[in-house]
Amino acid sequence: IKSMEKLLRFLSGKKTTIGTVIMLIVLFCTNRGYIAQDVSELIGSIMVVLGLVANVSTSKMYGKSR
Repeated sequence: IKSMEKLLRFLSGKKTTIGTVIMLIVLFCTNRGYIAQDVSELIGSIMVVLGLVANVSTSKMYGKSR
């Protein structure tokens, strides 16, 4: 758990930027035909879930959750 807290603190303020860059790369690869549309949609869905989990975890870590 300590390592997860350490990771979340390191990523604080960076998660959105990292996710945006990853999704731009996925979109580029899809448009170039490197990956299929359904794979792109799957990666996008996974990124949304990971983003929500990271935000909830960060909120709980900082004691801001209800």
